[in-house]
Amino acid sequence: MNKLSPEALKQRSFILSAFTRLKMSISTSIYEFADYKIKSGWSPGLQDLTKIDEEILEEYMKFIKSK
Repeated sequence: MNKLSPEALKQRSFILSAFTRLKMSISTSIYEFADYKIKSGWSPGLQDLTKIDEEILEEYMKFIKSK
């Protein structure tokens, strides 16, 4: 198991909170997606949270389909 840096933990928390706002249950695949996004260098833009949540959900659906 790789230990995440404090910054990566903040990013993971932010991504997971998007799924909470979308009223989705947090699952193993969502954790895998969050770690994938962090490792790919993703960071949220400066748009409002609704747009960020939509972007995260769209990317998550692509991630699931690619598995």
